[in-house]
Amino acid sequence: MFDRKIRIFMAVVEEGSFSAAGKKLFMSQSAVSQQMTHLEKELGLVLFDRESYRPKLTKEGQFYYREVKRLHDDYRGVLDYMNQHIKDHITIGFNCMFDQEVFTTIVQSFKGCSNEHIEFKYLDLGQYKEVFENNIVDAVLGFGAVFQHDEQIIYRKICDLEVCVGVSLNHPLANQDTIDVHELENEPIVAIGPEAGKELYRDFISSFYRDGMSPRIVKFVNTLMDLKVSIALNEGIGYLTKEICTPSDALHLVHLKNTHHHAELGVAYKDHGYDYIVDHFIEFYKQYKLRL
Repeated sequence: MFDRKIRIFMAVVEEGSFSAAGKKLFMSQSAVSQQMTHLEKELGLVLFDRESYRPKLTKEGQFYYREVKRLHDDYRGVLDYMNQHIKDHITIGFNCMFDQEVFTTIVQSFKGCSNEHIEFKYLDLGQYKEVFENNIVDAVLGFGAVFQHDEQIIYRKICDLEVCVGVSLNHPLANQDTIDVHELENEPIVAIGPEAGKELYRDFISSFYRDGMSPRIVKFVNTLMDLKVSIALNEGIGYLTKEICTPSDALHLVHLKNTHHHAELGVAYKDHGYDYIVDHFIEFYKQYKLRL
């Protein structure tokens, strides 16, 4: 980082003489002296009092050494911190909350253009907070409701997700694209149960109360796949995001109006050493989604 002349100057001060600095740096005494003369000319300052047997720092030289030494130590500290804390490998847990084809494409594209090594690990919906807390994965990609109020972790929002109502293809609502949430007051609902995630369930129920409604839940399931299958079999309607659905699910999504139901995609992690990788992934994800 530092100009060669500055490093020679620091060696002279720390070794006590031009000759000792020369031995340390494999230079002749005259070469060291010449470099110090060039440095003084560049600075327009006299750094050494050369009248004594050993070079003695002038007042300006003392100030200059103190400041460049501080900068040098700060720089070494930055390098040491980066070597110890800035990481290029991360294991991210995720569950089936995406169109798998789209998500797989994003992941593979990111791996192809990134210097960081990211391993993605599939997790069941009900376990993905537990495995994160037990350090089985370094980070978790999931619904923000699970992590965004936990002060013990670092949570970063990636993007908002639209919550829709999913119905079977032969349901009376299958011919509608939009509906006011209050028109669903008496509809039977299939829902992800509290065993699959207390935070998700709590957020789900509170959204109904904020809408001024009481949900009529007729069945609880533990996975997103079970939720989609139950809806497709017309066992009830279900609240889910567009990102988890594909044409093969045989569902129709109806957009909601006047509702507090919402969701967001985010990533949770515990170590700031992963900030760089997470920043890179979030930016890549956003840019890739814009192109879809």
